Amino acid sequence: MHSPVVVILKSIGQGIEEQIESILNPFDFNLYEEPIKQYLIAKDEIKQALKFRRLDSSLELLKLMQEEEPDDDIGMDEGGIWEYTEHNCKGEWDYWLVGGRFEDLLSPYKSKNLILPSDIESCVCEVKNISSDVRCAAIVTPDGKWHDSNEFGVPNYPNQTSEEQLEISMRAWSEFKNVCFKKYENDYAVIIDCHS
Repeated sequence: MHSPVVVILKSIGQGIEEQIESILNPFDFNLYEEPIKQYLIAKDEIKQALKFRRLDSSLELLKLMQEEEPDDDIGMDEGGIWEYTEHNCKGEWDYWLVGGRFEDLLSPYKSKNLILPSDIESCVCEVKNISSDVRCAAIVTPDGKWHDSNEFGVPNYPNQTSEEQLEISMRAWSEFKNVCFKKYENDYAVIIDCHS
């Protein structure tokens, strides 16, 4: 599935693609070549996961996750619930392109004063000009955090939820985008076509 992702950068001088690669690298599905222990749910996130799944204990949550993925090596220790795998549990993409099928998504927000190489010109704009109506599945901020619309209840496919729930989720995602764009208003946004 291809998804439009807004990556926010502090500057857009030389090496835009290298900056993007650096900020997106931790989210590469294929980051690891050998199996390693990766935390699916960190210790400090377990309470939230229990509430979301309407469970009473971390052991119940572990058992449920093991039942959902019987072929995976899932366990728990003082750090949280982990999986032993070579796939990056924090992975969001297997390949990406600047712009790609979404290359004109930020064009309406680009200032005429912003001069860029022609191959990325339609893919970059000042964050201060972006509306929260911009269609994107995620925002990656300069601090290296991936903020996904799914975290706000927005499903990958609209028919996965009721219209009422979709409206509530989309409103929450839009409010987050407003806050995020305000926080980084002096920075630059690049639209990325992420495949997962």
